[in-house]
Amino acid sequence: MKICLINNLYKPYDRGGAERVVEIMSEAYIKEGHEIIVITTKPYSNKISNFQFPISNENIKIFQIPGLYYNLSKLPLISRLTWHVWDMFDAVSCYRVKRILEKEKPDLIVTHNLKGIGYLIPGMIRKLEIEHYHYLHDIQLVYPSGLLYFGEEKKLDSAAAIFYQRICAQLLGSPNKVISPTNWLINLHQERGFFSNSKIEVKKSAIGDSILRTKDENGGFNFLFVGQVEKHKGVETLIEAFGGSKGNAELLIVGEGGFLASLKERAGQNSRIKFFGRKSREEVEKIMAVADCLVVPSLCYENAPAVIFEACRAGLPVIASRIGGIPELIEKCGGALFTPGDASELRRLMSRVQAGEKML
Repeated sequence: MKICLINNLYKPYDRGGAERVVEIMSEAYIKEGHEIIVITTKPYSNKISNFQFPISNENIKIFQIPGLYYNLSKLPLISRLTWHVWDMFDAVSCYRVKRILEKEKPDLIVTHNLKGIGYLIPGMIRKLEIEHYHYLHDIQLVYPSGLLYFGEEKKLDSAAAIFYQRICAQLLGSPNKVISPTNWLINLHQERGFFSNSKIEVKKSAIGDSILRTKDENGGFNFLFVGQVEKHKGVETLIEAFGGSKGNAELLIVGEGGFLASLKERAGQNSRIKFFGRKSREEVEKIMAVADCLVVPSLCYENAPAVIFEACRAGLPVIASRIGGIPELIEKCGGALFTPGDASELRRLMSRVQAGEKML
């Protein structure tokens, strides 16, 4: 079977968990003997041939459509607002995707995050009469930025948000199947009129089964953060909480982002806080093998951070924010929850796990 995966970003322009899931899904399909193509975006450049000729990468045929999404945060606010409107009805990208699909003739299309590549694509897929699955990753279909902070829940019910949700629900329609890693996320969409005629599947993880950890027992204790180093990820709360820790504990921060310089300044001369920058999947696995506890201090509503699944697979306990779909994952993988942004509560949990107490 030929399967097409469509996501707004893919390596080498990957940034978060959604791209990680797409990569894992493509690898799993290849192992099953399927032929895989990926349609994604790339930053604009003078080279216009990249969306005309596929790139061969690890037995995957990749089509890159030039767009602004990868560098969107660098644009002025008014330009970003204009772009969001354009993106919903981006007929140019839709036409380019249509040309690829007509040439490649896939048997199944699995769409993921469509912001940045266009919301007209599902309607085009219906017209081509190709089997269509949609994989939910976040709340971008109900809130344009996808970043809804704790305490801002009423924004989802504003007149502007409801208008946006109705347009998105109409454009997405009802794919043959909708897959969500958590009940929380699919319920959030269905309550707002999405996917009324779709088959729904809640699939908790694409990461795999648990593996044995190989921690080096050196007497130290390593707290770990892995992800985008941005304000909404709550790393500032984590650094504040860690500042009250005692003994020879260390905080390992893996990732990069626009908030990195500010965090390094906040960490000051604390030699027990170590910044590793961005690492490959294999390097993250090695770091997890010597870590003692993963901390996911998100301030915004997240669905199913891939890093929690990876920690579960590595046998690594997790302390995470009580927000979005995260509690469902912690219930399955084990760990403890705290109120987003509450450094004191997080500090108490970190002290407990460092002391060897059970967190559940």
